[in-house]
Amino acid sequence: MGTMTRLKDHEDENGQINWGSYRKAQIANGEICTSCGAYVVFGKGYPEECSSCKDMSSNTGEVDHETHIRCPACAHIFDADKYEIDPVEGETSVYCPECDYDFDVSIEVTFKYTSPPLLEKNGEREEDDDDDEDGTEEGIEANTSDKPPT
Repeated sequence: MGTMTRLKDHEDENGQINWGSYRKAQIANGEICTSCGAYVVFGKGYPEECSSCKDMSSNTGEVDHETHIRCPACAHIFDADKYEIDPVEGETSVYCPECDYDFDVSIEVTFKYTSPPLLEKNGEREEDDDDDEDGTEEGIEANTSDKPPT
């Protein structure tokens, strides 16, 4: 792959980013998928699909994709977000917008929780309350002898 698409190359005279132009350049450079917009790992410098989209086009078996669904009747691939599909984990019925075939898809929902940073006390980061100053847990005495703990 050649050089990565630079955001700076898509700024106007006021420093505003032309996101449409930037995205088109990323697709042309093979950085993001031509079908779903996912990042392409080790892009080759020309427009291509990500491995998941390639798999949907070439694999006749069951396939997984984060944003697209393939009709088992006509092989039409469509964006699940453009249709009113309830994102509840399990099986749900959908229809193909191309051939009107009704079929079931399996939905897996994943979550990621982000916790805020620890609060500061007196300008210092709050430490774990379970440790004493010597690094031992509260209520447990440090072994200062030469004998192993019993």
